[in-house]
Amino acid sequence: MARSTAVVLQAASLLGFVPSLMIALTVFWPNQDLISSRGYYVGQDFVNFWMAGHLAIEGRAVDIYHVDPDHLDAYNAAVQSLFPKAHGFLNFSYPPHILPLLAGIAALPYLPALAIWQVVGLAGFLVVSFAGPQGANAALLSPIVMLVVTVGQASFFMAVLFVGGLAVLPRRPLLAGVLFGFLTVKPQLGLLLPAALLIMGEYRAFAAASITAGLLVALSLVLFGLGPWDAYVAHTLPFQQRLMTEMIGIYPTMMITPYAALWWLGIPAGTALVLHGLIATAVTGCALATWYAPIDRDLKNLVLALASVVVVPYCLNYDLAIPTAALLIWARRGAGALAPLTLAALGLLWFMPYVGMALVLWGMPLLPVAVLALLAALVYEAWNRTRRPAGVAIS
Repeated sequence: MARSTAVVLQAASLLGFVPSLMIALTVFWPNQDLISSRGYYVGQDFVNFWMAGHLAIEGRAVDIYHVDPDHLDAYNAAVQSLFPKAHGFLNFSYPPHILPLLAGIAALPYLPALAIWQVVGLAGFLVVSFAGPQGANAALLSPIVMLVVTVGQASFFMAVLFVGGLAVLPRRPLLAGVLFGFLTVKPQLGLLLPAALLIMGEYRAFAAASITAGLLVALSLVLFGLGPWDAYVAHTLPFQQRLMTEMIGIYPTMMITPYAALWWLGIPAGTALVLHGLIATAVTGCALATWYAPIDRDLKNLVLALASVVVVPYCLNYDLAIPTAALLIWARRGAGALAPLTLAALGLLWFMPYVGMALVLWGMPLLPVAVLALLAALVYEAWNRTRRPAGVAIS
């Protein structure tokens, strides 16, 4: 890793550590009853993953997708029966073919399961993104790692599937395809992968991903029947649409997409979605075009990873674990010394995952801007490297 890049990452981690920790303590940290100020049990989002697996084991998978924010629905009633002091509203948004994967962790008591989830997830993230001692230190202190740990999300695992798949793709396309197939449990994150695989001519990986996803769906049908899928389509998907258009709860402060920035600037949701679609189309074109450029593969992977969290209108700050892992790989292996504007954009995004939640409440949706700024800087970096004569160093 170039010294300038390491300095920027470490400085952004240190500058962001205290304000990020303050937000984490205020919003997510549990009290003596293990309940946060917002009414969620310790681990917050992990309650969803553990509870979904628990209900699936009990033969109540359909209840997972009965969600109603205005009344006590079957899912939240089940949550309250096991976590009676928690009162924060929860909804499980993942499709039913994730349930076989969650049943194993849900077979354990909650707190040991949470500890294993955090340790295994973070270890996998560090392994897949290993960037040497400097990068590892910056990553461990980074706001994105703090965020994922404090909200108990699955983002480390998603980074392993997405970035790990891209990393092994040249050597083991079938394994890469299997990893991409598992990524379909959060399908919006892999929206650009099928097109990228076809552009690369990675037909074996494409086929392996399709077969893996199909087998996961088939397994969910065998174990739990069609009921969870019916409920997912009838209840969960409409509620997710409502979350996006009405911007309910804390989610708007966590969103990192152009749509969110436009909404915060006062543009009506319908118009913001149209404008987001135009931006997403341009981003998709730029990201896929990089695969035709004679540049190092790690930079292509990073552009694809960043574009993948931009093109969908609903994507949250903890999903930045995916481009973070790709960034660390590129910084270690092929980035070299970066242009000042690229370093500035990199440092800004590294600093912003938590702080952006506070700034948006003050009318400054800078986190989506930081994501787009780094993506633009990297696309320019890619374009510039195609114009650089062989043997010319990056300055």
